[in-house]
Amino acid sequence: MNRMMSVYCRKIGDISQIQTVMLDRDYNEIQAVCDALSDADVLLCKFHVLKYFKKKVSELVIPVPKKNELFSTLIQLVYVHDATTFDASMSKLEEKDACLFQYVSDNWL
Repeated sequence: MNRMMSVYCRKIGDISQIQTVMLDRDYNEIQAVCDALSDADVLLCKFHVLKYFKKKVSELVIPVPKKNELFSTLIQLVYVHDATTFDASMSKLEEKDACLFQYVSDNWL
């Protein structure tokens, strides 16, 4: 992956203007982009984040209405625009399902 990023950077030339890169959650990709484009911000694609969250919630052995409620809370986390709302949504998630809260804390923050 690092080699591919090196080739990419040589092909495009001036990489100093790249400010933001959007990726899915592939750690190797993220690391390669961070290594090659150290000044750029890396954002996770909302589509892929929600896809991972939906998969995780679907694996829970709980009633479907509870799954829908948890997924709805996770969607709120993805779309928040300020720290206060994010913290409130995380608290809400922790109240609803401590294990899922821990998963999000350990793997996404």
